[in-house]
Amino acid sequence: MSVTHTVALVVFGMALESSARGLIAATQRIFTASTGHLFTRLIAACNLFLIVQISFNVVGYFTSSVAFCAVVGMVSTTAFHAAMTTFDAYLLHKTWVMSTNRYLTGGIAILLLLSRACWAVADLALSRAYIDDSNTCMGWNQNQLTAVGFTTVEVVCDVICTAFAVIVGLSLWQSDNAKPLGAILVSENVVRSFVILVIQTVFLLLYCNVISLGSGEGNFWVLNAAQVYIYSLALNSEFFLVKARSKAVGIAQADDAESVYDN
Repeated sequence: MSVTHTVALVVFGMALESSARGLIAATQRIFTASTGHLFTRLIAACNLFLIVQISFNVVGYFTSSVAFCAVVGMVSTTAFHAAMTTFDAYLLHKTWVMSTNRYLTGGIAILLLLSRACWAVADLALSRAYIDDSNTCMGWNQNQLTAVGFTTVEVVCDVICTAFAVIVGLSLWQSDNAKPLGAILVSENVVRSFVILVIQTVFLLLYCNVISLGSGEGNFWVLNAAQVYIYSLALNSEFFLVKARSKAVGIAQADDAESVYDN
């Protein structure tokens, strides 16, 4: 096994730990919190899909059977698309709750999610797993058109959600009582957006052949592992931010702070 594959396995392990902890925390909140059930269920579902994707990616490192490789690749990619679509739904749900024009944001959310789902179906039909002979492990023959399509949707989704969050945050900033909450909403969304945009822009440039990772699958595995880890951290940081929001709005119990995003 190459050095890059070993690095990828380590990063996947870190992502698996983050997603497992997030799934446990989300499941606990579903049964104990009085509000925010839909929001928390989206986080739990995304973590579950990430865990499935990571697990089958790791299995793919140790398979040399062509038939088994095809199954592992299909399950892993299906879980990947499910996780990314759920993550988009998580962002769009936050945007819908914060928006004053829910018909507009609801319509945008539906269009983006339908577009993401269509690209996922197309990608599953056109992309295929294969055995990388140089490393005797699973590789992925990615269709360029579908990759550019679903990555573009994810970038657009993140930009739109961040723009709405910044607008809401700046409006809260004008109120002395809500200024701390506005600062938190702006800072958390800008930071999250920047990190997500960086990793997605790298993938978009890669799929458009603007940049190259060289020969072999090792470098791509490392980048893919980094993407999963970043998404897991961005998703599960929500549990830390709940306490910050509750303090900002003067609520003693962190559970009630979920109503900032789910009312």
